[in-house]
Amino acid sequence: MQADPKAIIPSYLELDRNDKNIPDISSALPVSTIDSFHSLKKYFFRMSSRNEAGNSWCSVILALSVPYSQFMDKVHYSSENQSFSLWPKASDNENAVDLSWLLYSTRQQDKERLAALLSALTGDNLGVKWKPVRTSSGPNRKKDPEDSSEKIHALHVECASDQVQEVRKKLSLWYDSSSTLFPDGTKMRLVPTFHSVLSSANISKFASCLACQSAMAAGMASGTTWEMATNLMLDTKDPSTNKSFHQIMMAIKPVDMPYVSLFHTIDKQWRSDNVVTFTFRPKHESEARSFIAGLIPFLRDEGHSYFLKMFSPEAQQRHLSSRWNPATRQVTSVEEEELGEFLAADDDLNLSDEPTHERKPAGHDKKEKENDKVSFDIPEFTPANLPKNNNETDSVSTFHLNRAQAKVTPT
Repeated sequence: MQADPKAIIPSYLELDRNDKNIPDISSALPVSTIDSFHSLKKYFFRMSSRNEAGNSWCSVILALSVPYSQFMDKVHYSSENQSFSLWPKASDNENAVDLSWLLYSTRQQDKERLAALLSALTGDNLGVKWKPVRTSSGPNRKKDPEDSSEKIHALHVECASDQVQEVRKKLSLWYDSSSTLFPDGTKMRLVPTFHSVLSSANISKFASCLACQSAMAAGMASGTTWEMATNLMLDTKDPSTNKSFHQIMMAIKPVDMPYVSLFHTIDKQWRSDNVVTFTFRPKHESEARSFIAGLIPFLRDEGHSYFLKMFSPEAQQRHLSSRWNPATRQVTSVEEEELGEFLAADDDLNLSDEPTHERKPAGHDKKEKENDKVSFDIPEFTPANLPKNNNETDSVSTFHLNRAQAKVTPT
């Protein structure tokens, strides 16, 4: 309450919140009002005695008048001194459970963005959290001191406990084995939690999924750009093309694998207003980094100038003389190209063993640009292939009903 005098802690269960005889905890509430452990548990749900390690867990609703990050900055050191920790839940559900985890997910993905996207698709209140994948059906809090095995992490989808089957059916339309188009372009698969896998034969397949997730998390390469002034427009659409920056970049295919996206994920960096992180396969690192380094000339020269407003004036100034070469998929500048022209023009002063550089014939650049047109296969979705609960009022701008055709087979 000292960090936010206007904060309140209501009763955790809706039944108790509707009871007018149970007041909210606030800075104005006398401490003597909470006169028993039973009364305290109405606010700190599932509170129990400390375990052997001296830890106790509970769930609490904390209504703040300031952003959560700002609140935590104020109470961080005080809570540490009192051996107290506070973690936000992935979803606002009284009784939430893990629905599934997402195979091929990465830590770099924006959890809040993905949670909003999946909630818009299903019409349910969903949360997404990066945490270890459980490999047993028992309690996971007590770890064997002799167990040195490394935990495998993945993004988990959380929903209300009474909506598990319904939500899983909805998400399977996008993330089952037959899906070839994915909501934001990132290929992921919906893997059931360990306790819901009943067959011994399928448990071995579950282990294989864990191995794939572990290898991908360790081997996936990443690149970052700091040239943007804001990273809040990744899903904003260009009115003239109805395409977002995210869609345009995810539609780029590697030269040697034209059936997959060059980038695996594109997300804003956690707690940053201008940094964006791209992940990609290590074999495509050179190609991916060329696009990341040449974002401004690529967007400008390929007809996507609408998104230049995302970049800082300094970055745009640096790229005034840069241009994108669609044939080599690299960015160059007039100054760089002059290097070769210097060598070709000054052959009389070439006293080295280096061969004389050949000057490009007149009109070469114009002819090269005309012959090297690059088209992008940007998939969209038609209303017929969208879940019935999707509508024009979705809060995530990437998902409106103006879509191209894609076949999705529900399971």
